[in-house]
Amino acid sequence: MRPVRETTVACSVGCRKAGCHRVGDHARGLCEPCYKMTQQYVKDGVTTWTKLERQGKVLQPKATLKEWLLS
Repeated sequence: MRPVRETTVACSVGCRKAGCHRVGDHARGLCEPCYKMTQQYVKDGVTTWTKLERQGKVLQPKATLKEWLLS
């Protein structure tokens, strides 16, 4: 009998975007594809990060590694 192999999910946090079922919190509570799409809308001036934060659609940015290390 072969041993059962266990798998570990590194991140069990789901994306905050409605209808997205991807697992993983890349940035601001969104998975990587949703973050990149949202980032493009912000860059194009369609919306702002502040507006999305107020609506609860994205989280506030996390501290960078440098900020975290020096805090």
